[in-house]
Amino acid sequence: MENSNIDLQSIIKRINMYKVSSSNISALGYNQTTHVLRVIFSNNASYLYFEVEPLIWDALIKSQSKGRFLTENIIRRKDKYKYLKI
Repeated sequence: MENSNIDLQSIIKRINMYKVSSSNISALGYNQTTHVLRVIFSNNASYLYFEVEPLIWDALIKSQSKGRFLTENIIRRKDKYKYLKI
């Protein structure tokens, strides 16, 4: 995703992050207004996923395996969810 016309600092600042129990994800956060999901992986790589529906966020946070849910429902849906490594 091209980031020339988005203000990353402002997006990141408005996402509350939550530590999660997962083997490959250390923290998740979501902004209900902008529909931006932030994922910090255990290797400290950080990604923003755009246009993530509140229903998907809710299911992700409640899922037994957050890594599996993220992979199957967001990462593999590159056609639907644009992302940016930050």
